[in-house]
Amino acid sequence: MKTMMVKTEQDQAVHCDRCGGLMVLERLSDLDIDGWRCVVCGDFVDPIILTHRRERPEAGC
Repeated sequence: MKTMMVKTEQDQAVHCDRCGGLMVLERLSDLDIDGWRCVVCGDFVDPIILTHRRERPEAGC
């Protein structure tokens, strides 16, 4: 699994590592979390998810 590197500059689009789709900023108000959701596959990432993905070794190979 790749780790998504979110680019926050307004002139650059953010793309999903899973499918390459467009990522949009989304607020989960019930959990008080801001993150990015893919409009194509629905993958959701936030700073906590990204930290855990970096810390966990990749599965497989």
